[in-house]
Amino acid sequence: MTKRYTLLSSLGLTAFALGACDLPTKSLTDGGMEDDAAMEESSGSATSGGTGTSEGSTSGADSMEATSSSESGSSSSSSESSSTSKGSESTSMDGDDGISCTAIGCSDGVLVHLLQERMPDGVYEIYVYSSPWVDVATQCGFVLSGGEVLETSCEHAVVVSDGVQVFMNAAFETMRFEVVRDGALVGEIETSPVYEEVMPNGPECPPVCLQGDVSIPLVSFGLASCLVNGMTYEHGATVPDPFSCNTCSCNDGQVDICTEIGCPIECPEGTLPGTECAECGPTDACLVVHTGCLPVCNEAADCAGGPCIEGVCRSLCG
Repeated sequence: MTKRYTLLSSLGLTAFALGACDLPTKSLTDGGMEDDAAMEESSGSATSGGTGTSEGSTSGADSMEATSSSESGSSSSSSESSSTSKGSESTSMDGDDGISCTAIGCSDGVLVHLLQERMPDGVYEIYVYSSPWVDVATQCGFVLSGGEVLETSCEHAVVVSDGVQVFMNAAFETMRFEVVRDGALVGEIETSPVYEEVMPNGPECPPVCLQGDVSIPLVSFGLASCLVNGMTYEHGATVPDPFSCNTCSCNDGQVDICTEIGCPIECPEGTLPGTECAECGPTDACLVVHTGCLPVCNEAADCAGGPCIEGVCRSLCG
């Protein structure tokens, strides 16, 4: 199973202790002491007596030993201080655990890619079955209008260049998908997804989730016509843009690929631009899609038999 990680850098420092070195103290031999005494006697004729000079020499030796000991202690103290400082730095960088985790969540499931350029507007439902394909294991849906997802019961649904991507919380070894638009089956597939371990907070941090990808090509059964300004146009025909003076194409019920003259036409008060199904087929598939100004609403009671979706009344099949 492939692992896909979101990597977090972790910096570790190792402190190398510096050993304290003992500096050798100066060793004075008997001969050296005799030479010092002779020098002190010679010097004593010009200063005080020999006894005072001998005491001064002894004091000087003590001073040398003290200096040597002080230097040794200073070196040892410096070495210990350096070692302690690096150890403290290592501890502060690594901490007790040495790991810092974020709190990004993830879910087991599959990213379902519904493949169809310029997907027709409508109500889409996705059903997932696990073997032996008797009961629905999970399902979700979304409403597509004007190239945008208006409502969804899926965890994630977004329009992309070649269709719609939907994330579903289902991770079975073998799965069967059925995609329905306005009550008509427009796509199905049986597949065994390849799952990858996803660790969004890093390789040493929870959670660990299994996620896969599934692509489902969608088909159009009986390409829908376009209803614009009271006129019905077949798929592929040139149609007037109901919201400007431009001309467009009828693409399976959708009014798109328009010219770009700057001449907008405002909808009457109490209406907004939108699409709805004007004629349903025997399998509840939409045969004619109306594009125009639709009545605004706050709830279904404001509409004449149709649902209130995104603030406008729409007629749907099924």
